[in-house]
Amino acid sequence: VFVAFKFQLEHLVENPGMFDGGHDKRHGLGRQAGSSRSRGRLGRAVRSRNLRLSAIRTFFRYLALYDPDRLGQVTQVMAIPVKRQEKKLVGALTREEMDALLAAPDRSIWGGRRDHALLLTMYNTGARVSEMTTLRREHVRLGATSYIELHGKGRKERTVPLWPHTAHILEAWFKEPAKTSTCTVAFPNARGHQMARDGVEYLLRQAVKKALPVCGSLAGKRGLAAYLAPHDGDALGPSGS
Repeated sequence: VFVAFKFQLEHLVENPGMFDGGHDKRHGLGRQAGSSRSRGRLGRAVRSRNLRLSAIRTFFRYLALYDPDRLGQVTQVMAIPVKRQEKKLVGALTREEMDALLAAPDRSIWGGRRDHALLLTMYNTGARVSEMTTLRREHVRLGATSYIELHGKGRKERTVPLWPHTAHILEAWFKEPAKTSTCTVAFPNARGHQMARDGVEYLLRQAVKKALPVCGSLAGKRGLAAYLAPHDGDALGPSGS
C-alpha cells in the first residue's frame, strides 16, 4: 500500500493540473487507478487497480481535512467503485484420490509417518501450510474431544475438531522419539527443526508421484495444495504437474 500511495503522491506532485478545472476529475482518477479492460495493455490486474484506488482515496481523505474547499471533488473520488475480482472455485479431490495420497508415504520409516500425519491433519483441518509448519505439540489437544488450535494470519486463532482417526494417528506420532531435546514443533524436519514451505511442497509432490500409478486421475489435478488446504490457495503451486 505504501508503494502505491507513494506512486500516487509523486504523480500528483508532477501533475498539479489534475486538480484544476477543465476535465472530469473523477473519471480521470478512475483511469489513473486502472481498469480491468486495461489489464492486457498496462499489465494491471484488478487487485493492483484496487490497491492504487485505495491509495488515492487515502490521499483524498487527507485532502478533505486540510482543504475543505475541495470537498466536492473528494466526494467524487470517494464514489469511484472498486472493481470486482473473479474468484476461482476450489475443486475437490475424490475419496479415492485422497486415500491414494494418504497411503503414499512409507510409514515404515520416520519420515513417512511424519508425512502421513501431516497430510492427514491438513486434510482434516484445511489449515494453511504456514499453520502446519509452525504448529506446536501443545496446540494439539487429544482426549475425549480432540481438537487443534491454529494460529493464522493477522494473529487470528481458530479451533478445529479432529476426526477420531486423525487423533489416533497424531497420538501415535507424538510418541515418536524427538529428533532433539528442544523439538516442540508437531512436524519437524529430519534435523528436528521447523519445516520450511519447500519441505512441505517436496513431500506433497512425492506423495503425488507415488500415488499416480494407483490413481491416475491425480495427473489432472493441478494446485493440489488448494485441495488439501483451501485456506492456502496456490501456496504450493501446481503440485500435480
